Amino acid sequence: MENVKVIRMLVVAVIACVLGGQAMAVPTIYNTGVDNSFVPLASGATDTHYTLVTPSGPAPALAVTAHPAWLPAPADSRWIAPTQGSKTDAPGAYSFTQSFYLSSDDAANMKIWITGKWATDDFGKIYLNDVWTGIERATAGYKSLEGFVIDTGFILDDWNTLEFRVVNGPLYAHANPVGLLVSDMVLNAAVIPAPGALLLTGLGSFVVGLVRRRNLR
Repeated sequence: MENVKVIRMLVVAVIACVLGGQAMAVPTIYNTGVDNSFVPLASGATDTHYTLVTPSGPAPALAVTAHPAWLPAPADSRWIAPTQGSKTDAPGAYSFTQSFYLSSDDAANMKIWITGKWATDDFGKIYLNDVWTGIERATAGYKSLEGFVIDTGFILDDWNTLEFRVVNGPLYAHANPVGLLVSDMVLNAAVIPAPGALLLTGLGSFVVGLVRRRNLR
């Protein structure tokens, strides 16, 4: 039995050494309309986690009361928009961006992905580092939350920019509401064990099995 315990400890030590050398500090990313503690902001407060550029230039991203036609925001987020009330926003493109820094000791063995849900008024597309992710929402994107997954396009040991690009009313000649809602968003990171680590783990398990069978005889 002592042999089994020793081998188990060796296997755990090997795995810990391999994974420990590939650790990563996962940064925090935020839903729309929350403070640093993830508490929804008061109506009219500026969301400092998002930078907003409107058709006429930069503007604060405000936590707003949902337009009557919009899906009510979940408890973990709020709608954000350039104007409180969001009833007189000009047609055109609105860029809501959030930046985060990714660092890694071993970029080749790191799996990173973002999951979340979003709603837009009107059209919406998601970009990562100025590259379209292929994720988009149609005109009625403000009626429901839709899940998304981003698992490519990250830059390690550098700043990354996540952009939610909302196009307001290209089919209309008059001003109308624009807004963005992002909920349940998480930046995930996991180590992909190197082939050598998997081999050592399998070998250790095999040896443990042999010793256990010998002790049972």
